[in-house]
Amino acid sequence: MSKSLLKSIGTFIILSMLLSAFLFIIAFILVNVKGYILKDVLLIESIIFVVLGGFASISGNPKGLSIKSMGQSNAQYSGNANLEITRMENEKTKNDVKIIVNNGIGRISLLFSGIVCMIISFLV
Repeated sequence: MSKSLLKSIGTFIILSMLLSAFLFIIAFILVNVKGYILKDVLLIESIIFVVLGGFASISGNPKGLSIKSMGQSNAQYSGNANLEITRMENEKTKNDVKIIVNNGIGRISLLFSGIVCMIISFLV
């Protein structure tokens, strides 16, 4: 394995553990202050983190290949717009892979820490 891949995996594991610890601290505070059940608090927090992680992982160009030009007689305009969008998407992929991976690690670790807390809430 390359050094950068090991560093990314280590960052992912550490960030996931920190987020899971954050969830546990919040859960223990809620249990002690409000008297809720630990299992229920962890489950609700983990569902929130899984949903937030899933939404954060969604990426892409919101313009997309639009269908707004369907039914119009101006085919040149819609063709040019689609070509520009495709060009912009191709330029995005030429970015530094390290930046893309580091951004993805934070999003996936948010999702993963929610899944870990969900599993632990079922085991408690």
